Amino acid sequence: MSNTTAAPTDQLLDSEEDPARLWAEIHTLRAAVAGPQGYATWQDAAVAERVRRVKAERELKAATPQRPEQQEPRTLRQRFAAWRERTGFLMDGRDGGM
Repeated sequence: MSNTTAAPTDQLLDSEEDPARLWAEIHTLRAAVAGPQGYATWQDAAVAERVRRVKAERELKAATPQRPEQQEPRTLRQRFAAWRERTGFLMDGRDGGM
């Protein structure tokens, strides 16, 4: 009984018989996996895009002036005070019985 799954090593595949066809197939595959113009791979292009986006977002945030009341409170006490002001829950009898 012969094993049909194992190919003998002395036989060439269809694409290996013609060097021009093999060369054309290599170039077709390289073009399919190559990244956009200016990048070696799609992963390089994606990483560069993320870096540009994060840099632009940081520059935009730095360029946008924030009024003191718009700045985010940092400590727990400041965040709680901001929440009380936002919700009207003053906890000192002035909250209208909430």
